[in-house]
Amino acid sequence: MDKQNADATRAFDPKRDAATSSAPVGRPRRKLPKEIWDWVGDIAVWEDENLEVFEDLLARVAEDAEPKGPIEWILVRDYVLAEWRIRRIWRQRDVIERLGRLQAVTEVLQQGCTDPLEALMIDQLAIAWINYEKPKCFEARVILERLRISKEDIYAYASIIMAGKLENISRQESRLYERRNDALHQLESRRFNWAQRVKRRSADVIDANYVEADVPSLPPGAHAVAPS
Repeated sequence: MDKQNADATRAFDPKRDAATSSAPVGRPRRKLPKEIWDWVGDIAVWEDENLEVFEDLLARVAEDAEPKGPIEWILVRDYVLAEWRIRRIWRQRDVIERLGRLQAVTEVLQQGCTDPLEALMIDQLAIAWINYEKPKCFEARVILERLRISKEDIYAYASIIMAGKLENISRQESRLYERRNDALHQLESRRFNWAQRVKRRSADVIDANYVEADVPSLPPGAHAVAPS
């Protein structure tokens, strides 16, 4: 793969990638017992997400955390849901960055296109440049080289175009990290308090069952004799 698009992991389709699912649907398969789902409630996932992967993540985190009772299960749910949404944010950022690059290279190609026939194919040339699709990708590169515009220039311009959306994504990501860490801290706090209560109760039990034996007194002038 050409270095120009070494970071591209899949072909970019603006119509497909711009249409991000907005309505959560369904619930994961029930690998966990029914009473657990009664505690954690319905977990909304998007129709293009892997339900089995979500529930596998929930089950694995629960296996590590070993939640006891509904409160701890809800905290585990909050942790996993925040982590899942963070990964969703990563995908959304990828789409925004790709759309920004597409818009940036399209605008630049429009500025550098002198052939009327090429002008009619600007959108195709831009998509070909993003996806490194021959031969139109090379045609787009010729126009960019004529303008002395590099790949880094396109990426920098794209970040300016999408600055507002990327900033909003970053704020959402920060809030999700806080929510995830808060759930973990609450779970750890409950475990610490539980350990402290067990320790105190154990000490109380030991104190309650420990009775100091009375030492019998010896008659006057008698000496204790060690057993033979």
